[in-house]
Amino acid sequence: MIAASVLIPRTVNRLMQIVVAAVFALTIIGAAIGEWSYYLVASGIELALLAGVIAVAVRWKDTPLVAARDLAAARTSRDARG
Repeated sequence: MIAASVLIPRTVNRLMQIVVAAVFALTIIGAAIGEWSYYLVASGIELALLAGVIAVAVRWKDTPLVAARDLAAARTSRDARG
């Protein structure tokens, strides 16, 4: 997912993050049925983290990317102006 989030367009990435997290959550729920309480707690934590991924993907604002070198150049020019 990390490589894909860098390589694919932002709108496709957002949709992919939501869909994959939701499908993965369903597999966790299915695998947790009939398991010990330790696995149920771990599955609950994992589901909470996946819900966080989905929430961030849904609320993510489209902002232009700014390269680190551009930020450094802006700071340098601001400092030069005094």
